[in-house]
Amino acid sequence: MSPPSGDPIRARSVWTRIALFGPFWQAALAGLAWASMTLVALPPFSMWWIGLLSPLPIAVAAWRTNRVLRTSLGAALGTLPLWIYHHAWIADVSLAGVGPLIAYLSAWMAILVFLIARMRRARLLPGAAIAIPTAWVGAEYVRGEIAFEGYAWFLAGHPMIESVTVSAAASIAGVYLVSWLVVSLRGISIARRAGTPRDRRLGRA
Repeated sequence: MSPPSGDPIRARSVWTRIALFGPFWQAALAGLAWASMTLVALPPFSMWWIGLLSPLPIAVAAWRTNRVLRTSLGAALGTLPLWIYHHAWIADVSLAGVGPLIAYLSAWMAILVFLIARMRRARLLPGAAIAIPTAWVGAEYVRGEIAFEGYAWFLAGHPMIESVTVSAAASIAGVYLVSWLVVSLRGISIARRAGTPRDRRLGRA
């Protein structure tokens, strides 16, 4: 696996070390990175600007993988610490319910990674700059509004409530538009640095 382009030798050596773990563990590290950044972006830490970066590890792992199933499962595993941290209190209410809920939420990350990877392969949308935020927000919307009557928490746009500028988009189309804007920044960065020539053209547009 070649390292991401556009970065110096240091990044190349780091990526080489990570590659030794294989697709599953690479994705698990990406999931853990997303979980860690999402954790500090949300209360009680409220470092909202970290939320602008949090989609990147998952988006890169999903967009670059040739092992879709392994990457999807690895990413889901990596997100478990976030779900456990925020839902452990449910054990006091329903010990039998907390495990299935945590598994359900981590499964959504697997679904998201699978969607992004399959969209890249099928070329359903033109490049990372559009495909990644569309798949991400599509998965968020189904989880938040449709599946099992919805669980609209821990969306990419939620940390942005701390930013008056970024959260202003919610007045137009709600938190899902904010999520789309946040993730689209990462999609553009992937298109410009690690995508195909067509991706890079879209990223510069």
